[in-house]
Amino acid sequence: LAPFNETDLCSTEGLCLQSAASRAGLLAKIVTRMNAFPDLASIKLIAAESSGPGSDSRAEILANATVAPRVAAIAYHQYSASSTQDAYNTASPPQFLTEFNGFSNPFCGTPTWAGGGKSHADLLLNGLLAGNSAALVWDDVDAWHVHQNNFQTFGLFFTGFAGASPPVADSARCAMAFPTPTQLDGATYAPRSQYFVTKHFSKFVAPGARRVAVSLTGNGAAVGFLNPDSSIVIAGRNKSTTAGESIHLSISGGTSTNLASARLYYSNATSNFVQDGA
Repeated sequence: LAPFNETDLCSTEGLCLQSAASRAGLLAKIVTRMNAFPDLASIKLIAAESSGPGSDSRAEILANATVAPRVAAIAYHQYSASSTQDAYNTASPPQFLTEFNGFSNPFCGTPTWAGGGKSHADLLLNGLLAGNSAALVWDDVDAWHVHQNNFQTFGLFFTGFAGASPPVADSARCAMAFPTPTQLDGATYAPRSQYFVTKHFSKFVAPGARRVAVSLTGNGAAVGFLNPDSSIVIAGRNKSTTAGESIHLSISGGTSTNLASARLYYSNATSNFVQDGA
């Protein structure tokens, strides 16, 4: 159960709880009420769902004797790939990145590779390298949002209404009114760059996979996973702006059996999830 949403922003996103003490205090009241119902004994909390890693209230939440036993994870949101993230490699309970997207501002626009897919990759890689145990993308499709009462383009899928009734041109979506049921029935969806970036991870990292150490030399970043079937997944980004510059990877704890064969998939400004050599 995640009862909060960006309370530190004091905006339309949720309650206004500006101090870590107030967040921990309200969580204590929630837990006290939950403890009165035996059927809720197995439900754990994810908090504080803050707007950034610097305001996650971890210390204050875990210092509260009523709240701490009920906490499954500490969570935060991140929309700026350049922001400094805290290190959570040994954190207990674990740290979750429960909202991220390479597109952030304005709420509605036309995400590009630079302001969409590339920054999406950086956010996910930075979050995993910082020790987060989970990362959740916001959002699935472009849609109307009641928070700001407007149409927003955070979707992994582009939502089009050009063929709906009544139609809305792609360039006019940001100013459109709340879509009618008929318009939603006629909407079309197309994957954009953030979807393909996410696919580099979600298609290959299997349930039950565990992180393995990856060493990298060159201008890039990468993370590695060992799947239950002993296959190894490496996902990363080449940050070089020089053509032909090499990146070298090494994995600790692998075996020759794990690396009997390899496949490479890439995405960039002009290609989406292409198998190299296919």
